[in-house]
Amino acid sequence: MNEISIAISGGVSLCTYELGVLLSFYQAFLEKESFSVETVSGTSAGAISGFIFSLAMHKALNPFAFEEIIVKYTGVENLISSDDSSVFDFRKLESLYKELLESDDKCAHEYSNDECIKNRCFKYCKLKSCGKVKTKNVLLILGITNIDGLVYEVKDRTFVRNYEMRQHRTCYNIDFNKLDSYSKKELFDSLCASASFPLFFPVVNSNVNTASITGLSEHYESSEFSLNLTDGGLTDNLPLKPIVESVKNSDRIIMIIPHPENVKNLITEANKNHGFLPMDNPFKILMRIFNVAMYQSLYWDVNTFIRINGEVAENKRLLQKMTDVYDAMNIDERRIIEKYMNLISDSGASMFEKFKNSKIALRLDMISPDTPEQDLSGEIMSHFGGFFDERMRKSDFHLGYSNGLKYLRNNSIDLNRIMEKGMNCGNMKYKDMRNKNFIWILILKIIIVFLHPHRKRVYAVLPYLFAKFTLSILLSFKS
Repeated sequence: MNEISIAISGGVSLCTYELGVLLSFYQAFLEKESFSVETVSGTSAGAISGFIFSLAMHKALNPFAFEEIIVKYTGVENLISSDDSSVFDFRKLESLYKELLESDDKCAHEYSNDECIKNRCFKYCKLKSCGKVKTKNVLLILGITNIDGLVYEVKDRTFVRNYEMRQHRTCYNIDFNKLDSYSKKELFDSLCASASFPLFFPVVNSNVNTASITGLSEHYESSEFSLNLTDGGLTDNLPLKPIVESVKNSDRIIMIIPHPENVKNLITEANKNHGFLPMDNPFKILMRIFNVAMYQSLYWDVNTFIRINGEVAENKRLLQKMTDVYDAMNIDERRIIEKYMNLISDSGASMFEKFKNSKIALRLDMISPDTPEQDLSGEIMSHFGGFFDERMRKSDFHLGYSNGLKYLRNNSIDLNRIMEKGMNCGNMKYKDMRNKNFIWILILKIIIVFLHPHRKRVYAVLPYLFAKFTLSILLSFKS
């Protein structure tokens, strides 16, 4: 396993698990000369964890910053919006984002030397870059949903026909080799958009240069568009296809999915009930809709992946047969073939190089907990649970780190733990959660957001003011 690419799914608060897995890969990158990462793609929570990982690769960020960033800053207290028009937003995280981009503080010690091992921990390392280590510029692909959609050209070269079709799935590509050329605001907006869970986070309105959008209809006249962007999980909760289309050197793609569907349970439920029971819980319906987006796109992407691998293998087999037949010919027979193909200038079997496919067959792996329902703490409340309890976030981070180390060990990359093994809380019940009072704060925020557009109407004035007054009291107690 020399060079890989990584696709990271959405997972709400389970981004902590994802970054734990990515920490193990980052450690392998720091310690193993032959290990490298080519492309990373992520949607929603996966966009956040993918960005931290890719930035670390680019700047040699010390690995002890991973846990602090994802555990400390993804608590509900850092996400609640001060604006009445949304429940959550990312405004409180913008200062961290700028600090990560702008910090140029380097550690005085060489990574993993005696002084490093003696001192290393977040309290000492903070957001410093590791001294004297290699860096790598990766391509990060963020999956985003464009609510209004844009019209793209689809060209059929076989029948020389063009179609124009609306598309809502979009990708924002970040080439870390050219990171300084990106607008910091546009970059932050794209991260926020990819992770903006609908209804809870605001829709991000961002200006995009149309020249950067591949395949856009030529009938658009403006050079810049203002687009309404939201959670990429709505259209593709695991951006696998963009990686398949972009990789050049990777020999495998690794999917990180914190909570994959238990297909056995799905089949058992369908058999038991002769189908599925009616649904009347709006929140559960919303989460199931997200499942539709993820598993439908994943099904087709994996099938496309398998088809491409099959075509690559068939192409390789045919070329080998052509070469074998050519090698078995005598000189006169070879001259006839070369003349017919107008390839006289080519020597021997090199003529067949022209027909080689640039694609290579890729291995597809997945990392997830063995039993997500028992192992993950933040999976309760439809994966929102981790936002309410730091213990859950820590537990899931260390579970991801352990799962990543196990995967690497199974692929002949044996690493010593650099993080102390955290306590695995496993599946926690609602009654065991800390910060449960924040749920009442959230309920009030949802009421305020719902009433905000109608706040000047007679029927809404009193409930709106009462909810705001109660919320201010609860927040004052919390602070």
